[in-house]
Amino acid sequence: MTVSDAAQLVPARPKDNLPAGTYAASQTSLGAFLDEYDEARSEWLADSAYERRSGLKLERNGAAFDPDSPYEYFFPVTEA
Repeated sequence: MTVSDAAQLVPARPKDNLPAGTYAASQTSLGAFLDEYDEARSEWLADSAYERRSGLKLERNGAAFDPDSPYEYFFPVTEA
C-alpha cells in the first residue's frame, strides 16, 4: 500500500508501560506467529496462573513485514 498523503498516516502512539501481570507477551517471527499463538493460548495459558480477559491485543512487527521479520504480540490476561 502506498500512502500519498502523510495526513492519512496514524500518529505514533506514545510509549505505554503495561503493568506486570496484565499481558502475556511473546516474540517470534511473522511466519511462525499462527502456530506459536495457538500454542501460547492452548498450552502455556492452560498451565499458567492466568486466563484470557477481554481487552486490546497488541502487536509489533519489523518494517520488512516478511515471514522472517521479528514479530511480538501481547494478549490481555488476568490472574485465574
